[in-house]
Amino acid sequence: MAEKFYGTLQTLKQKMRDDINLAKNPYDILLDMAKSIGKITGEDNFYTEIRENIISIYSHVFNEKRVLELELEEVTARRKRIAAALNSDNFSDDDKNRMKFALTRHDAEIERLKAELASSH
Repeated sequence: MAEKFYGTLQTLKQKMRDDINLAKNPYDILLDMAKSIGKITGEDNFYTEIRENIISIYSHVFNEKRVLELELEEVTARRKRIAAALNSDNFSDDDKNRMKFALTRHDAEIERLKAELASSH
């Protein structure tokens, strides 16, 4: 496998060096590497798995600012998708009631994350 991807791996190594020398956020570097590794290995879900693990561990345990930002982006994007679905005619009233409840919960989570961000280091 190394010979097949030698050029790609060299590019990936150089990108990592450059990102570190440019003082990019370590979490962004990890996510970039996870995305590239997933492409190389054909594991489509590798990036998602790593992102979810980073958010789950580093935002909740260590209260890391960049990871909280990632989680806020994810919750906000999910809220937008739910809001768009709510405005569609493809769902029953019962489904729409559940979506309204989900929007309320997402709003609360967004506010919680914003508060954590304001107090993070």
